[in-house]
This record gives sequence, C-alpha cells and structure tokens, in this order.
Amino acid sequence: MSMDKLIAKKKWPPRRIIAYTLIGLFVLLVGYLLVFQSNRSTLNVEKEKLTISTVQRGPFQEFIPVNGRGAAHADDLPGCGGGRPGGNDLHRGRFGVKKGDKILKLSNTSLLMDIMYREAEAFPADQQPAQHAPAV
Repeated sequence: MSMDKLIAKKKWPPRRIIAYTLIGLFVLLVGYLLVFQSNRSTLNVEKEKLTISTVQRGPFQEFIPVNGRGAAHADDLPGCGGGRPGGNDLHRGRFGVKKGDKILKLSNTSLLMDIMYREAEAFPADQQPAQHAPAV
C-alpha cells in the first residue's frame, strides 16, 4: 500500500466561477448598451444662448452676398521663378469659382527678358524668327 492518496479535483473552483461571472457580466453590459443606447449625440446649450421665436414666411437665402476684394499678402509671390500678381480674371458680379477657373495672372518680367536674351543669342541677326510674345 502506498501512502499517497488520490485527491479528487473540484469541478468548479472559485477562480473559474469568478472568471465566468465577470465574462457574463461584460457580455450583458455590451448587449444592454447595444440595445438600449441611442445613437444620437446630445449637445447641452445654456438657456440664455437660445433664441426662440415664431416662424415667419419670407424669401429663402441660401447664400448671403458679401462684397469683398482679394489681395495678395506680398507683392512678390513665391513660386518657380517668382512673379508679381497682375490683373484679376474674375468678372465683377460673377458667383462661384469652379475648378480650373483662372482667378489671377502672374507676370514675371525678368523671366520674359531672360527668354528674349537667350533667343537673341541663339539666332544670328539675319536668322531671327518672327516676333512673337513668349508663352509663359
């Protein structure tokens, strides 16, 4: 006969009971939040900041017209070769600027002069091409 005796394992030790209880409570909490939680957000506003009045009929204004004038912050705009803002291409009273619309012309006289000098150097005086403005 041996001195060691077989000890029967408990089927539900306290650690397992606590773990399953916590997991069950977590699942119930998530289920409750999914079912009873509203998906709307709320905003609390002070009563003094609200204006309550009767509804009146009137013209609908989607846009409120504001007259203004655009101006550059500096005379020289940073860019490839610099430049100065020239004429405004938008017509007065025109509403909305669409993608690709020209709103401002930049002129770079030093670049134009450089192109003209290089053209003059490249062609002798008798082989000068017809006078034309360089495309910038």
